[in-house]
Amino acid sequence: RHRLGLDAGVSADYYADNDSEDAVDWTLGADGRYDLSAKSHALGGIRFSQNHEDRSSPDSAAGATDPTTYKSSRAHLGFAHQLAPFTIRLGGVVEKLDFDKGSTTGFDIDQRDRTQYSIGTRFSYQLTPSREVFFQAATDAREYDMNSVGRNSDGYRLGLGLRIKQGEDFDAEGFIGHASQDYDAVTYKDVSTAYYGANLK
Repeated sequence: RHRLGLDAGVSADYYADNDSEDAVDWTLGADGRYDLSAKSHALGGIRFSQNHEDRSSPDSAAGATDPTTYKSSRAHLGFAHQLAPFTIRLGGVVEKLDFDKGSTTGFDIDQRDRTQYSIGTRFSYQLTPSREVFFQAATDAREYDMNSVGRNSDGYRLGLGLRIKQGEDFDAEGFIGHASQDYDAVTYKDVSTAYYGANLK
C-alpha cells in the first residue's frame, strides 16, 4: 500500500577546447501514490530541473553566446479508479519554464518564459488479462509571460490505443489520434495534425 519515490541527478557536458559550450543539467523530484482502496488511488508529484538546449535544436536561439539553459518547475496530481473491466484515470499537470536571459545576445529570451497547463483523462477496457484498449484526451494551454506577439495558445490531444502487459517484465502500448492548437495571433498558423506515440518497458 502506498508509495513514495525521491530522485535526483546531475548530467554535465565539458569540452576540451570550447569551454563556452560547457553545461550542467540537474533534476530533483518526488512523486507518490496513496491507495484509497484496492481499486482506487491518488497520485501526485513535483519536480525541479535545469536543462540546456542542444546546439542542433531548432529552438536554439540565433546569436547565442552560450548554450540556452532553462529551469522547469513541474507538478502533477491525479486519480485512478478500477471498475473491472473498466479503468478511468483523471489528472492535471502544470509546468513553469524560465529561460536564462544571459545566454543570448540581441534577443530577449524572457519572451520564451511560459506556463503550460494540461488536464487529461484516460478510459481503458480490459479485453484479456494481458491486453486493454484505451481512449485518452488532454487539453494543452500555454501562456507566455510576454504575450505581445500573441503566442498564447489552447489545444487538445485525442488518442485511441492498445496496451499489452505480460507480467512485470513486458509492458508496451501505442496510440494514434489527432492534435489541435489554436493561437491568439492570426499571424500564427493553427495546428491540426496526426498525433501518435508509443511506450515500451
